[in-house]
Amino acid sequence: MRQASAFRGRLSGHTDEIFSSSLSIFLRHFPNLHKKSGANGNTGKKTGDSQVHEWTAARDKSCFICKRMEDEFACYISTFFFMYKKDEAFRQKARECKGFCISHFGDLMEQAETELSGEQLTQFVSDMDRVMEENLTRIQEELDWFVDKFDYRNKDADWGNSRDALQRTMQKLHGGYPADATYRHK
Repeated sequence: MRQASAFRGRLSGHTDEIFSSSLSIFLRHFPNLHKKSGANGNTGKKTGDSQVHEWTAARDKSCFICKRMEDEFACYISTFFFMYKKDEAFRQKARECKGFCISHFGDLMEQAETELSGEQLTQFVSDMDRVMEENLTRIQEELDWFVDKFDYRNKDADWGNSRDALQRTMQKLHGGYPADATYRHK
């Protein structure tokens, strides 16, 4: 309880700043967004409603929190490649990991083209393709056993690693931190 109130205390100034600045910006623009575009509305200009929609859509693309998360993620990707280029132990860990979610794998492969070149790029792509293929195959096999386990002929067979294969497959396909506990419906 004490942690939650301390956390709220640290954030209260920031939330006030975020909401007051967002609110003041909205209130400043709101009257202009709803002005009608002429007596009969046929001036060729956008109507007030479409202007509101465009303005709110543009604001959604400039969300403080989303922008901050994108910037932080870009730093993580940049750090990943910095470590990959400079540290053999890091490269070894990357080669031995259980892969990445599909979305982040795509991000890594896209950024690899700008961060790496020549033999290092070729090696990275080869290593990461192998890691992903091996681990997606492993997950597929565990998911297949998860399904087969519900066959009456397999009722006494060992679950192996397949007991949470469905959740781990969802994490691999959609994303999520692999060390997080798997989702369990209450």
